Amino acid sequence: MAKVTPKEWNKMLMDEGVYRKSVIALRIYYAFDRQPMADLLMSDGVIETIEWTNVKQRKQFAECINGYTLVYDERPKLPWEEAFKYATGR
Repeated sequence: MAKVTPKEWNKMLMDEGVYRKSVIALRIYYAFDRQPMADLLMSDGVIETIEWTNVKQRKQFAECINGYTLVYDERPKLPWEEAFKYATGR
């Protein structure tokens, strides 16, 4: 069996369509109009910006987000007591 360098291995994977980009970090935030947006830092250094609530936009990156993706949700949070009261009416 011939030795293959990591660079050659990556090229083979890309040629066969096996190699996929992955999302390294995901930042969720509100835009000025309170629209939930997300910046996705891809493994090749590109930052993709999508509407987080738009399923069509999010679906194309679903396979790229995994357990190693860092997720930063910068949207304001309600304290537990207020969220419980809001959800239950008590």
